[in-house]
Formats: sequence, C-alpha cells, structure tokens
Amino acid sequence: MLSLDPGKAGELENYLKARNVPFTKLGAVGGQDIVIDGENFGEWTEWFERYDQILFEKLKS
Repeated sequence: MLSLDPGKAGELENYLKARNVPFTKLGAVGGQDIVIDGENFGEWTEWFERYDQILFEKLKS
C-alpha cells in the first residue's frame, strides 16, 4: 500500500501497466476521514488511537 501526490497518479499507473503489475486504487488521502471506495470509516485519529491502544496492550502482555 502506498500514497502519493495525486498529480503523479497517472504516471504511476502508466508505469505499473507497462510492466503488467496489477494494482487497485483504494481511495484518496486527504482531510480527516478514512474513505475507501466511497465508504466513510470515520476520522483517522480514532483509528490511530485504537491501533495505538491495541499495540500497547499486545506489547504489555
């Protein structure tokens, strides 16, 4: 998974296609919300806090 400047998306797509590398665009980065294929999963800060807490719990045990 990667993110890149939207102005370079076409260049990357052309590069991957020329090398027969399969890819799927999941969404766009920007703003506060995580939106994938048009579905909003909430603010990224909420997910970051969840991830951070789970990681902390796993490392503690």
